[in-house]
Amino acid sequence: MWTTQQRALWITAGILLLIGVMGVVHALRQVPSERQRLIRKQADLSRLIALQEQQTAWLEWVRMMQEAPADAPPPLQDIVPQVLPDLTTDIEPITSAATWPGWQAQRFRLTVESIPLSSIGELLTTLETQRPPWRVVETQISMREEAGRARMILLVEGLSQEAP
Repeated sequence: MWTTQQRALWITAGILLLIGVMGVVHALRQVPSERQRLIRKQADLSRLIALQEQQTAWLEWVRMMQEAPADAPPPLQDIVPQVLPDLTTDIEPITSAATWPGWQAQRFRLTVESIPLSSIGELLTTLETQRPPWRVVETQISMREEAGRARMILLVEGLSQEAP
């Protein structure tokens, strides 16, 4: 038979074994919820990395815009006669709005009543190759009764930095 001391030792070992088994069962029951929590954290981390990449690109754009020269596109009144010296054009300001602090977008409607079809490409190229460029936002061309001529309406936009 066992002594009281041995019995106490076996009872203590049994209690500790039972506590250990209960701890293992408890840990195993929490694994699915912990796994889901880690999956959520991993998805959150992926979203944060994507946002950081977007922010880096945005900050690079902001830096580039701040370092850009404070030029404005050349006036349309000076450009158009270079390409179309014989034609009269109607240049109408549409809007002028602040886009970014210190920057302003200007839109103009340029109407040419009887432009030779062969000059349309040259005019568009001239506008967009200026530095800084005029961007052609909308083009509307309608044929005239005269052969080889058209009525052209351009909506152009220029971005300029306001003088400090």
